[in-house]
Amino acid sequence: MDTETLDEKRNIARKLHALKETLDSSKFFDVYITFDGDTTKQYTEWIRCLKYDPIVIMDSVKRLLGSLHLKYVPEKKQRNSNFGLVFDYSHDGTTESYYLKANETNWVTNPDARELIVYLLLQRIGIGPSKYYFIPGDAKLETVIYIATLKVPGFTMAKDLDNPLEEVAAVELHLLAIILNLIDPNTSDYGLDIHGSLTIVDFSLTKTYKDSACAMYFKEHVRRQPALVNLDKCPGWKRVMIGKEAMKRWNLEKVIEQTEEDFLKIKEELNKEVEFLDRASCGIKDHLESIKWNVQKLISDWDEDSSQ
Repeated sequence: MDTETLDEKRNIARKLHALKETLDSSKFFDVYITFDGDTTKQYTEWIRCLKYDPIVIMDSVKRLLGSLHLKYVPEKKQRNSNFGLVFDYSHDGTTESYYLKANETNWVTNPDARELIVYLLLQRIGIGPSKYYFIPGDAKLETVIYIATLKVPGFTMAKDLDNPLEEVAAVELHLLAIILNLIDPNTSDYGLDIHGSLTIVDFSLTKTYKDSACAMYFKEHVRRQPALVNLDKCPGWKRVMIGKEAMKRWNLEKVIEQTEEDFLKIKEELNKEVEFLDRASCGIKDHLESIKWNVQKLISDWDEDSSQ
């Protein structure tokens, strides 16, 4: 889809939204009920065009953070990333750059609230961006949350590294992908920060599940990415040693509980504006249970192996 066509569709969507607001306020559909179903369906399809409209998105950001403190910086877009917008936020004498993306999923109508959980958890263990904002979409996009994550200082995507990830970082990425139900990580979604430490800035999730073979998968699976060649070369016993040390350092079992508390606070703050979070609670609970189960299964199998 070329830019001109997309802009035209967005303009039509804005006009439709204004017209529907007028009809709703005049109670048109209360009188002409037969028009309501088809109109709502077509309206919803057109309004989706605005989900990625920079004007609509930045209006949502301004509502939360205040227009005086924001600057949209389109030229800073991160290459090959799902983060389509960048804005600078000035406050308390500092200016911070944030990457912005829409929270969504491909297999259900509502956005994937599990994604919020994973960002919170990665922040807790120091593997993701250190600050974030979950921003409710415009009223006409009530099922959208935009995720703003602070730019990681000195971050280099794995695809741009001169050398593959060191063994420990590669194994830790592999471990987190298994525990958190991440789809095979894209080399633009992870890399190293200014200190050479593993950082995950974006990800995609599989459907939540508990894999009884996760310990074997952790020890034996190869990723076949040039950036992860040191994972593929790493023997199973050494992966387990690195995994145990990472689990201990991250204190994952406690962090999972803290992450759940973090999410409940955010849900309480956003629930008036983002109704889908109530409906998403079941999926969130299932995903957290899956993460806990994966952690406990790995630890149990590792302990069993060491006792033999």
